[in-house]
Amino acid sequence: MRLLPGQFFYNMKFADTLLLTGAGYSANFGGFLGREMWSWIFNNSKLNNAGSLKRSLRNKFDFEAIYSEVFDERSNLPSHETEIFKEVVNEAYLAMDAVIQTGWDNLPIHHADATKFLGQFIESDGGTCFTLNQDLAMEKRFGWNTFGPLSIRYKGNWGSLDLNDLDSTDKVLPTADEIDKYKTEAENSSRRYIKLHGSLNWISQDGSDSKVIGINKMTTITKIPLLKWYFDLFKEAISTGDKRLVIIGYGFRDDHINSLLAEACEKNNLKLYIISPTDPVSFQEDLLYRGQGALRSEDPLRSKIWNGVYGYFPYKFSELFPSPQITSNPKLAEIHQALFSSFALN
Repeated sequence: MRLLPGQFFYNMKFADTLLLTGAGYSANFGGFLGREMWSWIFNNSKLNNAGSLKRSLRNKFDFEAIYSEVFDERSNLPSHETEIFKEVVNEAYLAMDAVIQTGWDNLPIHHADATKFLGQFIESDGGTCFTLNQDLAMEKRFGWNTFGPLSIRYKGNWGSLDLNDLDSTDKVLPTADEIDKYKTEAENSSRRYIKLHGSLNWISQDGSDSKVIGINKMTTITKIPLLKWYFDLFKEAISTGDKRLVIIGYGFRDDHINSLLAEACEKNNLKLYIISPTDPVSFQEDLLYRGQGALRSEDPLRSKIWNGVYGYFPYKFSELFPSPQITSNPKLAEIHQALFSSFALN
C-alpha cells in the first residue's frame, strides 16, 4: 500500500525506550567529529588542484556549510572542482570507517559490556536505534542492519573482521514502489537499526551519492524514498506518546531533527536522556545560545528540547565500559537505574 504525503505507517510498534546516535557516538569508536572531518578533507592533496574550495575551507571550518554551497546552492565553482570535492568528501568518510575498523581492538572499551548495554535498545520488543551516522561500525561489528533490500545491507560478523574482505561495492537504494514490500516486513522485524542520513556506499537509482550532508538535509531526504520513509518512522516513534529517547553523541545541529524533538517533547511527553562527555552547563549553554553574541536570549525551539531532558550522563564510553573490565561501575549503574530497572549489571 502506497502512503499518501504526510501519512505514516502506523502499524509499527516501538519500545518505550529508543536510541538516537550522532557523530559523538562514533567518536567513542574512533570516528571523526566535525573538525576532524574538516581536516581530513582539507588535507587531501586533491584539493591542491581546487583553489577556490581550498580557500573556502581555509576560511570556514564547517565543511557541511561549504558542501551546501557547492551542491545545494550551486556556487559558481569550476566543474572539475565540484567533482574533486565530491571525491574528497567521500574519501574522508571511507577513511573514518577504516580508522574505526583498524583501531577497534585497541580501544579502551570492554566490547562485550558495550554490546550488552547497546543491545537493550534493539533486542526488546519494538526496540529501535535511529542513527545520523554513515559509518559502518554497527553493521560490521555488531551485525545491526537497516530496513530494506538485502542488497543494501552488510554482513555483520559480531566482532571479528577481515579487513581484506570488506564489502565496498555500491548499494543502489530501492524506488518508492519497491519500498512498499519492505514496510510489511518491518512490522515484525527485530534488531531495528535505521540510518536517517544514509550510509557509506549507498547510491540513488541515478548513481548519485545518497549520504545526507550539508545544511539543507530535509530537502535531500524528501528526494530519497528510503530515507523519507526512515524519517517518517522516526517521527512516528517519538510522537506516539510517553517515549524515552536516549541520545548519544548528537550535537543538536540539525534543524529537521531538532524540530521533531521539540514538538514531541512539548506535545507527546517525549523524555530525553543524554549521554555525552560534555559538562552539562556547557551543553545547556551551547544548546540554548549557540551562535549568539553578548546580547542573547534562549532559542524557543531549543528551550523545548532542554525542558524535555530528564537525564544527563556526562560520561565517555571508556568510563562506562572500561577495559580491563570492572565488576561494579556506579556510572553505568546510574544509567541502568534510570532506563533499565530490570537490567542485570553483572
